Amino acid sequence: MSGIIISLIASIGFGSSSVFAKISMLKMKSGTTTLISLITSTIATLIVSMIFTQQNEYKKINIEIWILLFWIAILTYFFGRLLNYTSVQHIGVEKATPLIGTTPLFASITAILFMDEKITMPLMVGTILIIIGIILITRKKTNAINS
Repeated sequence: MSGIIISLIASIGFGSSSVFAKISMLKMKSGTTTLISLITSTIATLIVSMIFTQQNEYKKINIEIWILLFWIAILTYFFGRLLNYTSVQHIGVEKATPLIGTTPLFASITAILFMDEKITMPLMVGTILIIIGIILITRKKTNAINS
């Protein structure tokens, strides 16, 4: 499979998970939803990892990798999911999901700062479009003038 197809499949999963989380949060709080989703995700990840990961991959893990994976787990797996679900609970899927979709903006900034990625014209245009999208999504609705 190409990376594009894999990315689109991932986006379907992330997008629909917010809807399913919102449905579950009609009956319980975002923290409970996060806890249950983390436990089931961990079990599923372990099973899939054991099936598809070659054993010699585990030999590559050193302290630097453990530290990076720890921060990934804290930033995305726990806080990212908790804040995602909490935002869905407070402002709804239709506003929270596009705002969480600003991830490429922060990924680009992080890559520029930590990996010496270059600022390109497509990146600048994409950044401007993301910022415009944030403004459009978060602005308050105004009443249409009746004519």
